[in-house]
Amino acid sequence: MNSTRRLWLIVAFTMLAFAIRVYRLDTFALRGDESFTVQFSYLPAAELFEGIRSVEPNPPLYYYALRGWMALAGQGDFAPRFFSLFFGVLLVPLLYVLGRSLVDKRVGSIAAAISALSPFQIYHSQDVRNYTLWPFLTVLAAWCLWCALRHGRVLDWIGYGVSTLLGLYTHYFSVFVVIADNLFAASLIFWHGWASTAYVLQRWRLLRVWIIVQSVVVIGFLAWLVVGSLHAITSISAGMSPSVLDMLQRTYSALLLGESVPKSQQAWFMLPGLALLMVGVLVMAREKPLSLRWLLLVCLMPLMGVFIASRSRPLFEPRYLNQTAPFLYLLLAQGVTGLWTSRRWRSAAVIGSALWLILAGYTYGQAQFNPRFAKSPDWRARAHYLQVQQQPGDVIIMNYPDPGLSYYYRGAAPLRYVPTGYLDDVRRVETEQIVQGLLRDYQRIWLLPQKDPNWDNDGAVERRLRRSADRIWQGKIAGQNAQLYETPLTFSAHITTWPASFAHNIHLLGYRLASEEVQAGDPLEVVLVWQATQRIPQDFSVFVHLVGLEGMIVAQQDNAPVQGTYPTSSWQPGDIVVDAYEIQLPADLPPGDYTLKVGLYDWMTSLRLNTDEGGDHLALPVRVTVK
Repeated sequence: MNSTRRLWLIVAFTMLAFAIRVYRLDTFALRGDESFTVQFSYLPAAELFEGIRSVEPNPPLYYYALRGWMALAGQGDFAPRFFSLFFGVLLVPLLYVLGRSLVDKRVGSIAAAISALSPFQIYHSQDVRNYTLWPFLTVLAAWCLWCALRHGRVLDWIGYGVSTLLGLYTHYFSVFVVIADNLFAASLIFWHGWASTAYVLQRWRLLRVWIIVQSVVVIGFLAWLVVGSLHAITSISAGMSPSVLDMLQRTYSALLLGESVPKSQQAWFMLPGLALLMVGVLVMAREKPLSLRWLLLVCLMPLMGVFIASRSRPLFEPRYLNQTAPFLYLLLAQGVTGLWTSRRWRSAAVIGSALWLILAGYTYGQAQFNPRFAKSPDWRARAHYLQVQQQPGDVIIMNYPDPGLSYYYRGAAPLRYVPTGYLDDVRRVETEQIVQGLLRDYQRIWLLPQKDPNWDNDGAVERRLRRSADRIWQGKIAGQNAQLYETPLTFSAHITTWPASFAHNIHLLGYRLASEEVQAGDPLEVVLVWQATQRIPQDFSVFVHLVGLEGMIVAQQDNAPVQGTYPTSSWQPGDIVVDAYEIQLPADLPPGDYTLKVGLYDWMTSLRLNTDEGGDHLALPVRVTVK
């Protein structure tokens, strides 16, 4: 293929990469990290700098660059993602240039095609984070380094130093590629086979230049660490600490085919790519051993570095190794060309490439159109629902600090994140106080509960609300669990007041039935409102019995108050306790009128507490009609 046709081919790959990435660019709402990035980057410059030093475990370059871009292009969803798209598209021709320099034009062309069609690169090109700028700078530094070693031009050395320093200012894990570069340079300078290489620079001149360039990079990076932050070293991560095999499987499955491959199928989906990868290593070992040495170093050093770092705290995610993806694609491309040049194995090259394309297309489709793999919840729909349904006196609580809702929400009700951090003993007390204040100050509370192993890991917020507020609705808002509570300011007007007292100064203030008419087989929802005027010395269970006309119990629920989460010995004098029950009625329950009886008993002895009137239960003054 002549140079003109090759140029047009790379232009076509680049345009294809752009078309795939701009398609549905703003279809999905910004996920939490994206929303944080946009809002964080839009802070005033000084406040942004302080935030990077004290909050965000990433260097400053991407945030300031995105801030400048949004000043020109605006916020929204499309413009910030286009910034990532820009570098994701530029990676395609740049990878061709590097592949042409390291191996040949065919390898560069195929690597560019792989980068253009990679589901992993497409995903991150549509994501407002630094995972396209980072590999772009890494490849740019690699190309400049290769040119500098071959030709010794000052401009190439400057390009390498600047792009390497920018990479370090984009992601701290760039340090692993810098280590790989130094190992490769050391092998050139001190390995006995150096004299047989085709490089122009002499050994000691290369050593002097290398020391100068690396000194500038180190000093430039240390300047940030001194005035900036080491927060990345001390921050808590939400990643993983996988085994070696699991890390390799997750990493190469993601880099080759994206992250929408079910874990049980990852090993099988990876086989075509891994086979081509191994062929590429073998072919390059024979034809381009020096290039292979360097490619293996820049592929393996980050992998080893992240693995070692993840031993002390859980910080592994496949995206943390995206800087190695372009070099992996070069080895994959070498495998394809190696098979293609052999008549005997040419069909294997075609089959392997076709399988990879099919699997990549499948995983891309999964990520784009299968709700199971959607990159984010539908925060737009949730924000709209809350804006429409909220009333004066409402407050919204999220028990996990996902900024996705705050990015889209424009309602009048305040949005609070409770707890304020990982739920340790200190924050449990703080959370109790915050929720108590919200119960006192607002009429209704919306709760959007999420599960996280550290943040409100045992549902403390929901448990606190359920014991002091009346949950009047629960369901889903655009696929997310949601609950609506009335606080004592509001639910006191909706309960049937019927004061009665039991022993130990336990008072039943009233009750609420969701409905006095219910179908057989459906649940009967009953809410009891209690108050104790003194400390209760022991734990008692509550019983709620649905009784027929002849006194026979036809359905019941017995448990400690508030679904067993708030035993009576923990009640504080004066606290109002909201105690909800959901009694499942038998499907064959005959139609008719039934009575509700409630009471308390010692669960160890089954002895019931007496009422002030001398009985061992209360019959609520209501008839439940079963249809």
